Amino acid sequence: MKIKTVIIEDEPRSLKELRSQLDGFRNRIEVLGHADNVEDGVRLITELQPQLVFLDVEINQGTGFDLLQQLDTIDFKVVFTTAHSKYALRAIKFGALDYLLKPIDPEELEALVGSLPEEDSINSELNQLKVMLNHLTEQQTPKKLAIKEVGKVEFINLDKIILLKAKTNYTQIQVAGRKPILSSKTLRYYEQLLTDKRFRRVHRSFIINYRYVREFVHQDHLIVMENGEEVYISPNQRKDFLDEISL
Repeated sequence: MKIKTVIIEDEPRSLKELRSQLDGFRNRIEVLGHADNVEDGVRLITELQPQLVFLDVEINQGTGFDLLQQLDTIDFKVVFTTAHSKYALRAIKFGALDYLLKPIDPEELEALVGSLPEEDSINSELNQLKVMLNHLTEQQTPKKLAIKEVGKVEFINLDKIILLKAKTNYTQIQVAGRKPILSSKTLRYYEQLLTDKRFRRVHRSFIINYRYVREFVHQDHLIVMENGEEVYISPNQRKDFLDEISL
């Protein structure tokens, strides 16, 4: 059995390129059809009940998010495709959802298809989609962050994150009241994501949550967090840090 797939895309050229690229995976992917607007996309998904949907972020007079909100159930995997919209991409990342930037890189598509489970094991990412949609509808920074681990996704309250520590190309996320989480994303990735004033990158290896700062040792330029972690603050970050915590 192949993975039943539909494409929601309103740009003829992008549609043609994606279908052509997916032809290279005919042993795994079966494209059942496509739609170029929200209404037809909802109808297509409802009728064909795909396991995988390539969903353009911006569709004719609407968005892929509009489409998702009009469905009674979401029991398929979503891969977003987008050429722009930084805000939308940030929401997608908050949900730890898969996406492809247009024009789609063949190697990235190959990696994505290779990461898909067997067709009878594909599950929807409903909770991750909820995190993403909440980000789009809330006026403030969302309350949760989805973090992919091996074989599972963790949903962490932002208020519970003490700090994030670089571990080569990984990031250790220290969370109040539980063991640290190791994410396969870089610290730079989270720096771009956590843009509200609660979080600051104070060193090339650390992002801290101001809420959990216990003390600052002036002589050693050390921030001591509530969990006892000592964080050295870079010289170029000291003034802003001191101004922001009013020391």
